[in-house]
Order: sequence, then structure tokens, then C-alpha cells
Amino acid sequence: MSDLDTHNLRGTTLAGADISHAHLARANLSDSYMINANLNGAHLTGARLINTRLKGADLNGSDLSDADLRYTDLTGADLTGAVGVDLTGVNAKQITPPVGYKLVKLNN
Repeated sequence: MSDLDTHNLRGTTLAGADISHAHLARANLSDSYMINANLNGAHLTGARLINTRLKGADLNGSDLSDADLRYTDLTGADLTGAVGVDLTGVNAKQITPPVGYKLVKLNN
């Protein structure tokens, strides 16, 4: 388990990396390349993930409370059991809902 809370990791390449259960609260991971990364159970509370490529990433059980996911590519990412997920600003075409579910847009 890594403790990288509040670190500036902007633009980091972590494709295929196993950083499961890492502490990344308030870390800046914007513009990072994290395709197929294992973030299972990661603590991403308040993390900046703007324009991050999380295609195929495993975010199962991760805490994304207050994380900024604007413009993030979540195509094929596993968000099963993830908490605090706010998909505001994420392209709906880049979100793969679990089998049996569909995305719906809520009006405020």
C-alpha cells in the first residue's frame, strides 16, 4: 500500500500499474496515463483526475468522494463498489455501465 496523499503526480504514466489500496487523497493525477491500472480499493478522496486516461482501469471499491473526474476517459473502467463517484464533466460515451444498467441523465 502506497501513501501518496497530496502529491503532485500530474502527467504520470502508470499504465498497467498495481497501485491497489494506495492512499492518493488530494493527489494531483491530472493528465496521467493510467490505462488498465489496478486502483482497486484506492483512496482517491479529493484527488484531481482531470483529463486522466483510466480506460480499462480497475476502480472497484475505490473512494472517489470529491474527486474531480472532468474530461477523464473511463471507457471500460470497473467502478463496481466505488463510492462517491461524481461523473460531472465526463463524456457519457466513455462510461461503460455494469451489465444490466444504463446511464440516465438527471435534471436538477
